[in-house]
Amino acid sequence: MRKYLFGLAIIAVCAASCEKDRDMEKATVIDTGDIAVGGCGYVLKSDNDGTEYMPSYLHSKYRHNGYKVKFKFDTRGEQFICKSGSHLADSNRTYMLVDVTDIKSNMD
Repeated sequence: MRKYLFGLAIIAVCAASCEKDRDMEKATVIDTGDIAVGGCGYVLKSDNDGTEYMPSYLHSKYRHNGYKVKFKFDTRGEQFICKSGSHLADSNRTYMLVDVTDIKSNMD
């Protein structure tokens, strides 16, 4: 009987941990270039719909172009307009400004 209870406990823990990731957005880290030389820094591009998010802070652990992540965020209700290119009129990009509340590597 104890074996069955232990087995059920293991299954319950696994199910609960998998459920947590379902609320996370899958994204790819995009390095648009150094802000000091005309880039926009790091953005998170949704793997679902292609929306590009500008995190208010992204830990250096995740600052790698093409890195796959899962993250949760709070929107600030603001947009970030980035003027990039050698001439500032070359390109204006608009990103949704977000606060990342949870992030981890996406190994799926």
